[in-house]
Amino acid sequence: MQEESGSFTKTIESVRAAEKEALKIKERANEESEAILLSGKKDAEKLRLEGEGKALALKDKLISEGKKSTESQVNKIISAAEKDSGKIKSAKAGSKTASFLMDSFLNSFE
Repeated sequence: MQEESGSFTKTIESVRAAEKEALKIKERANEESEAILLSGKKDAEKLRLEGEGKALALKDKLISEGKKSTESQVNKIISAAEKDSGKIKSAKAGSKTASFLMDSFLNSFE
């Protein structure tokens, strides 16, 4: 009977030791899980910030390109308007010259 009691006690002690070991393993697993989760959060935040930075850089680039394109178009319009203005001035000058010559011609008959 004592042998059975001693064997039973050893079994209980083995079970308790196994429970303690299982608890330690569980605690380590929880700590590692938290560390991985924290690392994942840091990585996610880093990626988010990188993404925002790239998005802002792209936005600035597009705005800059849009401004350059608009400037170029405005300059073309101004250039065309200046050419048209020159043609108009030339036509006005030609008209004045023609008018002067016509007046001179008509005055010569008087």
